[in-house]
Amino acid sequence: MDADFLTRLGQATTEAEREWLLLEMTMGQLSAEVETAVWATAIPHWFDILYLAAILDDPQLDSLDQISSLSFIEQYPGRGFNMHERSRRYFLDNLWQKNPEQFRLYSARAAAYCAGQNLSKPEWRVEQIYHLLISDPQQGS
Repeated sequence: MDADFLTRLGQATTEAEREWLLLEMTMGQLSAEVETAVWATAIPHWFDILYLAAILDDPQLDSLDQISSLSFIEQYPGRGFNMHERSRRYFLDNLWQKNPEQFRLYSARAAAYCAGQNLSKPEWRVEQIYHLLISDPQQGS
């Protein structure tokens, strides 16, 4: 940990600020490719390699092992993985504030991926509608 990080951590006034700083520190240690993929994992409620590759538009994605080893990524029984809910909220809030276009793009890709799944299963239909409401509110409503 460098002095700047410790200063910022000491100046944090809320638990949420401290948690975000720790997440930022973790992200700063990742390669650019893995960091981008981690941001994308916040978009869906769960993901596997195919879902994440669709969100990133990267059919050759091979960083799932690195991503799944992070402390804020959890096993999601029957579906693969998910980002811990509190961490997910920090990532989504940050992405929405700093790059809403990217948020919408990832959400549009997630909705498109969901559309290719079995929409008679409620979990896929709900997931698709959720992402449509973000990426294209008129179509999602």
